[in-house]
Amino acid sequence: MIREVDSFKRYRDIMSAFDELNRLIEEEISRVIEDGAQRYRSEAFYEAVDASRNVESLRGIQKRLNGLRQEWEDTEEDGTEEDGTEEGGTEEDGAEEDGTEEPGPPRKRLPRGMRTPKSVFFRPILKTLVELGGAGQVHQILRGVHRRMAGVLREVDNEHLASTKRPRWETTARFARLMLVDSGMLKKRSPRGIWEITEQGRARVQ
Repeated sequence: MIREVDSFKRYRDIMSAFDELNRLIEEEISRVIEDGAQRYRSEAFYEAVDASRNVESLRGIQKRLNGLRQEWEDTEEDGTEEDGTEEGGTEEDGAEEDGTEEPGPPRKRLPRGMRTPKSVFFRPILKTLVELGGAGQVHQILRGVHRRMAGVLREVDNEHLASTKRPRWETTARFARLMLVDSGMLKKRSPRGIWEITEQGRARVQ
């Protein structure tokens, strides 16, 4: 659980940093566009052309930044195997109560793009919770998510992880749940073993 939460916090913090940089670049682009328009109205045509070139340069930087953001996100998606337990897990849901696990083969890093991204799980989780009346036990939700994603999940998603004895897609879904909680779409303090949707989450799937 601790490693999973720490991994998610790192993911969130770095993604937030990318988003903040993107916002600042967008603000600068707007400023340069306005400056160029003013110079054009003042018939300072050379300066207006320079402003236009600066906008093109900033757009190029923004595009490269977004490429780096996607590259890092892909690395996080495909280069980590999260531990499957989470706050609110129960023995019924597959958690190991004694904290032990049988030794297994060393984990192998998945090639980039093989696993279904966490973000793809957001809507199925929210839709399943709405279908269940707003809340449900983890095993109910995972069953509904699996049904909704039957045509989406890849072969690698159905492989069982030695560390959790669960299929990979379940671990990804649990990690996606943490992201939905952090974004305000699922409740933070639900009863143990229960996931609950918020009004914001309902609005997302309406």
